[in-house]
Amino acid sequence: MGWLITLVTEAITEFIVNVLAEWVKSVIVEAIASFITEIVVGLIAEWVAEAVTALATELAAFVRRSLAVC
Repeated sequence: MGWLITLVTEAITEFIVNVLAEWVKSVIVEAIASFITEIVVGLIAEWVAEAVTALATELAAFVRRSLAVC
């Protein structure tokens, strides 16, 4: 009868360990995905800001040149 208790205890322990392992894995994957998303969004925002700034600078230079010709 002792072997049955041992078997059940081992099965329960293995189940708990597997559930905890899956939970930890999902938490880690979510954290990594969130981190990568923040990096990508930050890079895109920086690129857009640089592009808009460059466009505004070029437009201002064009207007100055156009006014200088007149």
